[in-house]
Amino acid sequence: MDRADEVAQKLGVAADQLTALNYAATLADSSAESLQNALKFLAKAAESNSDAFATLGVELRTADGRFRPQVELLHALADRFAAMPDGIEKTALALKLFGREGVSMIPMLNAGADGIRGMTEEARAFGLTVAPDAAAGASLLNDNVNRLRMAVQGLARTALTELLPVLLDLTNRFIEWIKQNDVVRRGAELLAEAMRYIIFDIQALVIAGRVWWRTWMAYLDALAKAFVAFGRLIARVWEQPIEIIRAVIEYMKVAIRAVGELAQAMVLVAQGRFGEAKDKAKAAGVEIASAMKTLAGSVLTSFGETGDALLDAFTAPYEGAARTVETFIEEGKKGVRGTATGLRLYLVPAFLAARSGRGSRDRPRTGPRR
Repeated sequence: MDRADEVAQKLGVAADQLTALNYAATLADSSAESLQNALKFLAKAAESNSDAFATLGVELRTADGRFRPQVELLHALADRFAAMPDGIEKTALALKLFGREGVSMIPMLNAGADGIRGMTEEARAFGLTVAPDAAAGASLLNDNVNRLRMAVQGLARTALTELLPVLLDLTNRFIEWIKQNDVVRRGAELLAEAMRYIIFDIQALVIAGRVWWRTWMAYLDALAKAFVAFGRLIARVWEQPIEIIRAVIEYMKVAIRAVGELAQAMVLVAQGRFGEAKDKAKAAGVEIASAMKTLAGSVLTSFGETGDALLDAFTAPYEGAARTVETFIEEGKKGVRGTATGLRLYLVPAFLAARSGRGSRDRPRTGPRR
């Protein structure tokens, strides 16, 4: 509301009219800031008596020679723009009248004066406008808030001025105490020792995390292989009977076909065609023998695959457990070596320093007693 009062004063437009036009500009896909910049440029164009007003047939001044109010001039221009077809001429005139915001003002101007009035009335109905007296009151309230804030700042500065001698003496004493007690060096030593222990703890955590992570990964890999082996065993238990039945069916097909050929050989014998009968019987025997061999090979292969799956199902968990333990031991060894290195780098110097300090305190003094 304070902002509306300030901008209204700068543009020479009442606060309620300005806020209502801001609403209209927003509906026309523009913004309040663009509208305000456009109105600034419109005043400049009116002051320089731009030929765009003459082109549009809009009078700049009233009968007594004064400039027409901004809102009245805007309504007159909107009626002219609404009657014009869209094109380069309209865009050029908008840029002459409203500057760089002219293009964004065209949708609002195309609504005409009645359209702009309708949008501004809607803004008033929605309670979006700010009355001039309310805007002026908000400006005064904002000024009072600023006065109070500056009064508080003044109080703080005045109090600080009174306290400056005391604060100066206190800081001087503190600086002198730091110098006399060698605080900087002792503090640095304490900080370095603390950092030494912190770094060692962080390194130990990193080592422990690495041991846990790699051991866990080995365990998950072993568990996955055990599940795969067990699943393969279950699949073989299901598939083996089917494979054997399928092989027997194929053998029966061959056997039935061979029996038919033997029957044909018997017929040939009855007809006295012994040579052909002999060939038929021999071919049937070879076919049956080959089928028997295939059946035996299929059965043996099926049992062999099932045996391999059974062996894997029993050995995979033990092998996985062994790999997990082996990984844990290897990573544990690395961790122990890393921890030992950390002890040498971070803890041993502190221990030696403490020992040397204790030794200097315990060493008997030589010299006359006082």
